[in-house]
Amino acid sequence: MGHSSTAVLDDRLSDLPDALLLRILSLAFLGACRTLVKTSLVSRRWRHLWREVPRLEIDQREFLQEQEAAAPTTRHSKRDKRNPAKEWHMFEKFAENLLSRHSTDLPLDTLRLVVDPPRGHGRRNQSDASSLVRLCLERCRPVDLVIISNTLVDLRGLGREVDLTRLTTLCLSNVVLRSGFAQHIGASGCPRLEHLQLGDCHLAFTELVFSRTLKSLSVFYNYNVHRRRGSCVTRTRIEAPGLRSMMVEKIDGVTFDYHVPSLVTAYLGLVHRGCIDQDDELDMLCSLQNATNLHLSRFPSIHKVPKFCNLKTLFLEECNLTGQVRTTLDLFMCAAPNLDQLSVQDCEFRLPPDDGVPYKDHQDSRMFHNLRTLHLEKCDLTLRSYGEAPTLLEYVLQNAPNLEKLTLLYCKLPGGMQRGSQSMKMPYQCVNLKSAAIRYLKQDGVSQMVDLLLSISKNLQRCNILASKA
Repeated sequence: MGHSSTAVLDDRLSDLPDALLLRILSLAFLGACRTLVKTSLVSRRWRHLWREVPRLEIDQREFLQEQEAAAPTTRHSKRDKRNPAKEWHMFEKFAENLLSRHSTDLPLDTLRLVVDPPRGHGRRNQSDASSLVRLCLERCRPVDLVIISNTLVDLRGLGREVDLTRLTTLCLSNVVLRSGFAQHIGASGCPRLEHLQLGDCHLAFTELVFSRTLKSLSVFYNYNVHRRRGSCVTRTRIEAPGLRSMMVEKIDGVTFDYHVPSLVTAYLGLVHRGCIDQDDELDMLCSLQNATNLHLSRFPSIHKVPKFCNLKTLFLEECNLTGQVRTTLDLFMCAAPNLDQLSVQDCEFRLPPDDGVPYKDHQDSRMFHNLRTLHLEKCDLTLRSYGEAPTLLEYVLQNAPNLEKLTLLYCKLPGGMQRGSQSMKMPYQCVNLKSAAIRYLKQDGVSQMVDLLLSISKNLQRCNILASKA
C-alpha cells in the first residue's frame, strides 16, 4: 500500500509543468542552495532542474549549520573540529561551481549572497570576499541583488563584464563604495533601478547620482572612510525625480544632498543628538519640503523649518522640541498649514524662558487649524518651564481648535489635581474632539485627565473616552 501511494505522488509531481516546479523550488529552498542542488538526486527529470531556478540564495551560514550538526556533541570537541579557513574554502568552491553550472540562458530574478569569511586574516578576508562578490556579479544578471557580509567587501574595479541593466532592487550591507560607484547605480549603469538600500557601508564617493527610475531609498548606519584621516565630510548629491519613499539614518561624516521633487514619505534620523550642525539641518529639511509624511528621530532643537505645504503627517521621536526663541512645534505651525496628524514620542518639551510677558500674549494667528489627530507616547505631561506655561498637551490643545481624536499612550499624567480647581479650568475649547484613548501604567491622574477632556469639549462624551491599563 505504501508503494502505491508513493507512485501516485511521483506521478503527480511529474505531471506538474517545469515553471511550477521551479517556482516551488525557489520558495522551498530559500537560503539553502546546497540543499537545492541535492534535489538533482530525486529523479532523472530533477537532475538539471535546479540549474534553471530563477532565485538563488547563497548563504555561508548553511555550511556552518551543517558542520555544527555533524560535529560531536561535546562542547570541547566541537570547538576543536571546526576549521574556519577550510569551511570558507569549501563555501567558495561551492559558490563558484554553482554559478558556473547554473543556466546562463535564464537570467536570475533574485541573487542573495551572504558571506562570512574567517576572522583573523585582515585584508585577506576582504580580498576573498570581494573576489567572490565580483564573480557573482560577472556571471549573473539578477533583477534583485542582495549582498550581506560580516567583513568589508570592496566593489572597486567592477569592469564591463558586470551587467546591471536588469537590476531593479539593490541592497548592500558592509560594502566599501568608492569613487565610480555612482556610475554603476546611475542612469547609465542601472537604467531600471527602483529600490536602493545601503546599510553599514563605508562611503567614499562624492559623484552625482542621477536616476529617473529610483522610487525608494534607504541609507542607514553608513560611515565616511576618510573621516579618520581628518578630511572633510563626504557630501554626495542624489537626484531622483521619481523618488517616493526615503529613509535616512545619518552618521557624522556622511551627508547627502537630495533633489527629490516627488517625495511622499520621508524618515530622517540621527544616531545621536548633536551630530549635525544648523546648516546641514536646514539643508536636509529643505530637501524634504515636498513630503506628505515626515518622521524625524533624535533631532536636537530645530532653529528653522522650511515651508511644508504638502505635509499631512508629522512624527517626532526622541527629539528636543525646546527652542531658545520658538519651539519646534511653533515652527511647524507656520511651516505646515495643512498638517492633519501629529505624533510625538518620548520628546522633551519646554517653552522658551519667560521674559515677563504672559504666555497667552505671545500667541498670534499661528495654529494647527487642520490638525485632526494627536498621538502622544511616553511624554511627560506634567512638565512646565515656568508658572503659567502650558504643558505639551495643553500647548497643542489650545492651538488645535479642530482636533477630533486624541491618544495618550504611557504618558506621565498630572496627578494631585482636585476637581474644579483652577488648574483644571482651561481657557480654550476643543469643540470637535469626539474620541480619546488613554493607556497608562499607573492610575495616578487618569480620572483628572478624563474630567479635563470633558471640560474642553461638549461633543466628547464619557463613553467615547477609553482608559485602559497596560
